[in-house]
Amino acid sequence: MVGLCVLLVMVGVVISGASCYAIARWAVPRDVPGSEAHKQHERAVPSLGGIGIALAVVVPAAVGVAMVWWFPESWWSGQTSLASIANHLPGLQQTTPMAVLLLLAMTVMHGLGVWDDRHGLGAGLKLLIELIVAAVLVMATDTRVLMLLDNWGPIGYGISVGLTVLWIATITNAMNMLDNMNGLAGGVGLIIAAALMLAAIGGGQWFVAGLSGLMVGGLAGFLVWNYPQARLFMGDGGSLMLGLLIAFVSVRLTYWASGGPAVGHAVGSAEQGGQVGQVGQVGHWIGVLAPVGFMAVPLYDLIKVTAIRVKMGARPWVGDQNHVSHRLVRRGWSKPSAVALLWGCTAVTCAMGLLAWWLGNASR
Repeated sequence: MVGLCVLLVMVGVVISGASCYAIARWAVPRDVPGSEAHKQHERAVPSLGGIGIALAVVVPAAVGVAMVWWFPESWWSGQTSLASIANHLPGLQQTTPMAVLLLLAMTVMHGLGVWDDRHGLGAGLKLLIELIVAAVLVMATDTRVLMLLDNWGPIGYGISVGLTVLWIATITNAMNMLDNMNGLAGGVGLIIAAALMLAAIGGGQWFVAGLSGLMVGGLAGFLVWNYPQARLFMGDGGSLMLGLLIAFVSVRLTYWASGGPAVGHAVGSAEQGGQVGQVGQVGHWIGVLAPVGFMAVPLYDLIKVTAIRVKMGARPWVGDQNHVSHRLVRRGWSKPSAVALLWGCTAVTCAMGLLAWWLGNASR
């Protein structure tokens, strides 16, 4: 299954890279600088790179969902490179409703972003749609944080749902706001996705690992066209979808449990392709800090720039040049160097997140 995850990374790279090539060939001659709601650029750089990322994740995931139903276990067992899937087939089939809902949510978020890129949406309406999509996805797939709150009955369940919706909306907007310099959101997203994939592989959560692998490949294929010299921008169509997917995957991971799922989802769940089983004594509570480590750079940028805007008396949702990347440039860093530095910071915080995850699951 680890080999399959690596294969999915490669599939994502090919689809994204080829799609971005085709998009650039078609869109660059037709792009009018300054014609898009969120783009202030003097040369033709279309904000359609998110389409390549979306295709790299949605298309293979949809094909994979179809294949686990169309092909019997005997067929999988007969394929040397895919034989390991046969053991996980029942679990993968069980995740189909969740996979379909996630792909639909990603498509809606991508469409929302593309429309916002071209025509502009009010911040309130945009946030409302994001919250609705997140709430439907959370409740329909039972993807929640702090599931130990279920012991409190309906109130605990409501708090868990509310916190999860807030987390997804926060990460979605954090990635959207981080998309302010060539390669920044794409590179940071790639590193986070790689860390999530490693954690998912370590925990045997193959559905999460596969999605993360496609995300890594999709972003790698896009970055060729976006850094250091941009020929395509990710656009809101890419950053909103990317934020939603990263946030969802981060919640699906199991970070710590003690006699039952405390954060994320039970070890031995359908995502591991096995039977649902009881979780034993697992690791240390420090594991709950893992997602904060993974998301530290986007969250820091979101909190810092929002605090600056509020302090200056500006509206928090109105864009400006006070992001971490912009402040680094004002201190003398070149734009590519500032982006590379933030990639490095993300790698460090993700390594800390992986360490926290390992401590939370060490005795699994």
